[in-house]
Amino acid sequence: TEDKVGSVRFGYTAGGEILFPLADKISLGLGADFLRSGRRSLVSFQKAGASYSFTAEPSVWDLPLRAFLDYSPISFAHLKIGLEYHFAHSSYFYRWETSQDWQEWTGEANARALGIYGGACLEWPMSPALSLILDISGRYAPLTGFSGTGTYLDSEGTSAEEEGKLYYYET
Repeated sequence: TEDKVGSVRFGYTAGGEILFPLADKISLGLGADFLRSGRRSLVSFQKAGASYSFTAEPSVWDLPLRAFLDYSPISFAHLKIGLEYHFAHSSYFYRWETSQDWQEWTGEANARALGIYGGACLEWPMSPALSLILDISGRYAPLTGFSGTGTYLDSEGTSAEEEGKLYYYET
């Protein structure tokens, strides 16, 4: 085959922050983001007149909630540093098909983690109620210990369900 299972790389993010002034140029910030990404790949195999297909559909999302200190040395620039608590979710769907039978694996798992957050922001007021903002931020949160359920089904009527830690392996 020349098909490949694609990596989950691009997704979308939505979020917001609110600032509470503590002192001159320093504020307490609270924020949240929602990050989501997924990808569906179909790989087709041909060998000796027989055809096979493999479908892979992994999906991930994360909801980090953060508290941070915002320092604004000048009115249109902000520096941010703080902590985040992440609520992460992963799901998968895999299906192997031939012309006579199929096998299917589905599952989902959750993890929680504490991480750090930092960033820099430039703000250009467009009107009293609207600003154009350029925000560059980063985060570090080692998400491990995903736990959940997985289900196996096949065309012969076999089914099995497992519960516990989610592991990644290549086959």
